[in-house]
Amino acid sequence: MLKSDLYSFLDSAISVYHTSSRIREYLLSNGFCELKEDEKFSLNRGGKYFVVRNSCAVIAFTVPEKFDSFSIISSHIDSPTFKVKVNPMIKKATGCTLNVEPYGGMLVYSFFDRPSDIAGRVFVLEDGKVRERLFSFSRPVCSLVSLAIHQNRKANESLSFSMQNEVQPILSLPGEKDDLLDAVADILKVKKDQILSYDLFLANTEKAEEWGLNREFFSSARIDDLSSAYLSVRALSECESGRRINIAALFNNEEVGSSSNEGALSTFLSDTISRISSALDISDEERLVMYSKSLVISSDNAHAKHPCFESKSDVTNTVRLNGGVVIKYSANLKYTTDAYSAACIKALMIDNNIKYQEFVNNSDVPGGSTLGNLSLHRAGIATCDVGMPQLAMHSSYETAGVEDIESMYRLFCAFYKKR
Repeated sequence: MLKSDLYSFLDSAISVYHTSSRIREYLLSNGFCELKEDEKFSLNRGGKYFVVRNSCAVIAFTVPEKFDSFSIISSHIDSPTFKVKVNPMIKKATGCTLNVEPYGGMLVYSFFDRPSDIAGRVFVLEDGKVRERLFSFSRPVCSLVSLAIHQNRKANESLSFSMQNEVQPILSLPGEKDDLLDAVADILKVKKDQILSYDLFLANTEKAEEWGLNREFFSSARIDDLSSAYLSVRALSECESGRRINIAALFNNEEVGSSSNEGALSTFLSDTISRISSALDISDEERLVMYSKSLVISSDNAHAKHPCFESKSDVTNTVRLNGGVVIKYSANLKYTTDAYSAACIKALMIDNNIKYQEFVNNSDVPGGSTLGNLSLHRAGIATCDVGMPQLAMHSSYETAGVEDIESMYRLFCAFYKKR
């Protein structure tokens, strides 16, 4: 079942590296062939392929027998959390805490009092070689613990934190086993001095849950933007292509500006398209012609109107949970939607009886940007920003509407099937 499969994915995708691993397993089990960036691409018409960069970003694509353009859905797999610093242990008489730093712009208070796993990847030296290991404790091991109201009487009047001194997850009591890297080494069955480096993050392990009087809502960690990532890959694997090379591009580091080797500002997508073109004997001229006929969906979730804070939303454009796919607009091009790309996506949804709604920021409450205006700025392909409506974006535990899962999936399927 689509929604239960999404919930399971959200539960297990506790770091970008676990997310990429799950996506890789899914693609391999559905007949996709893995390509390597350090090897020449060899492609066949009718084939299904994917490539992974730096163990996180994934680009998957299908090649029909005949094609004249590209259909691309881009999303991101990172979410705001806290990253464990190097030399992380802070040992005190009352307890051992971790030195962490914020990754992305989160609602900090929402991360308190939620016991968390620590997950990511670790590089170790084994037999004289550097090896990468996927890592998690598979259980909660630390927690950012609040100060009691009796000792912070103004806590409900305003919230501010010293990110260095007050945002330190408690890991253990002082004792023989009070060091994070010792524990990591034990799980990996290596010696501590074999650990060379790591990318480790706090990971909320709360399960996705449906709630509401009619079970109309669901809450989970990492809804933004793993819902788009999962649904786009699933649609790619399940929907037969029309006359377009279908691509699902899952980037990392959107929450911190995308300017990494695996982010939307990198050459990953443009390099991959160039290599696809070369392997299929598409000339540069033919590829540019294909670009002119192509369309991109930049899929990153959108703000629904909050019933307790309605004044924060636009006065004439109301986005509701379970109201359907959101098309996002911005005059200053924080989103890339224009009248042409919006018309193309609207027509597709009308033809397929898919609910949609439209979002524009309240002019006094500027919102964030997304990756649509980054990932293909060199290619010049028409792009429409869309998303699933949600509340509590960038909270440790976000909320969305159950019916919108199906709406997003149906849009992605219709987009990939379009001739």
